[in-house]
Amino acid sequence: MEANEGLLSYKGVAELTSLSRQSLARMVNDGKFPSPVKYGSRVFFVRAEVNDWVDQLVKQHREN
Repeated sequence: MEANEGLLSYKGVAELTSLSRQSLARMVNDGKFPSPVKYGSRVFFVRAEVNDWVDQLVKQHREN
């Protein structure tokens, strides 16, 4: 497994979710999206947490 296989940059999360970087930052600040982790001077999201967020979003919309 590559060291960054389980991590996503803001750009990677934006591509995965179709949300803009600004929207992601706002959602993180509002507690509506998983918080990123800092590694040195870089910021990453945990891929599993992002996938869980997407799964939960889909589940909520299908229940309505």
